[in-house]
Amino acid sequence: MAQNIVITGGSSGIGKGIAKYFYGKGWQVLITGRNMEKLKQAEEEIAALNMLTKIWALELAPKGIRVNAIAPGPTDTDILRSSGFDDAAIKEIHLQERESIPLKRRCLIDDIVCNAVLLLDSGSNWTTGVVLATDGGVSIS
Repeated sequence: MAQNIVITGGSSGIGKGIAKYFYGKGWQVLITGRNMEKLKQAEEEIAALNMLTKIWALELAPKGIRVNAIAPGPTDTDILRSSGFDDAAIKEIHLQERESIPLKRRCLIDDIVCNAVLLLDSGSNWTTGVVLATDGGVSIS
């Protein structure tokens, strides 16, 4: 039976890394993408995604479908450059972020991919409704 995965934001960065990994493993991969305009809107969508993860997990569990999500922290992608920040501003943002991240580094795309693999591996078949914070400890500090 083919394994399927839907990846939001799969056209770049973390989502693209996850999509490439699972496509390379022979999975059927569906990706979606969108641009976020405002931080407030992003916060509302993240809260909604967290709630949807839990609702879908409850609704789909009787069918044997697990639903989980990953909530990444500051991650090394091209988002700042594509948002118009110059190299000096990006360097300053990265320095400020590092100071506020308990693990003292930005997340790498591979960090997120590894957690996606963890959630999707057949050995985690008892895990559903989880929003996995992958943020270097930001959410607990």
